[in-house]
Amino acid sequence: MTEVANPLLNLRVFSRNSTRALNKPLLVMMALGLFSQGKREIEFVKYEEKLKDLLREFSRDARTPHADYPFWRLKNDSIWSVEPSNLNMNSSGDVSATVLRVNNATGRFSEEVQTWLLEDKRHLTLATQQVLDTYFPESLHQDLLSAVGFNGFEEVTPVRRRDPAFRDTVLTAYRRRCAVCSQDIRIGSITVALEAAHIKWHQAGGPDNINNGLCLCSTHHKLFDL
Repeated sequence: MTEVANPLLNLRVFSRNSTRALNKPLLVMMALGLFSQGKREIEFVKYEEKLKDLLREFSRDARTPHADYPFWRLKNDSIWSVEPSNLNMNSSGDVSATVLRVNNATGRFSEEVQTWLLEDKRHLTLATQQVLDTYFPESLHQDLLSAVGFNGFEEVTPVRRRDPAFRDTVLTAYRRRCAVCSQDIRIGSITVALEAAHIKWHQAGGPDNINNGLCLCSTHHKLFDL
């Protein structure tokens, strides 16, 4: 598939102490899942709890998830619009969940984004794959696709700029045992079900070196990323 410019990759994502807020990317993923089902308008009242569930499950910084924050703030990234647009904002420029509910607010991708997604049926899959690769560790991709109900997803081959020696270096350093449960499954001389996990996610700029790696079984890798 040829390279195309994905307008969904330029989100302004808040970061603190090397941890990124995933509120906006999770809303984008939910919207892409609904888009794949043919739904263009997202009613805040109807999908508030669904978005909260995604924030609880996949965001590291969502002890008290606020669906209203990404639903309103995503419009500042020029890929999203909210109607009605003249809602009462507070001193921080935000609109509360109560205001969004009372006014039956709806959100949708901008006309530019919708046109791009619809002009080639491959764009929706490509956009979704790129959002996953940019903001979420690979161990969570299938769970997230299932959670947002993406219809007919066929993985495209992403461009992964990772050190091909990272896995072997990490597994060797840990003597090919899971750092949590000491699992050491081999078929002959081949190690199976062990993975090199990034302590700081690769998607967040974590380096491919031993100081940023853990040898984990597939189960503990997913739990660690969550």
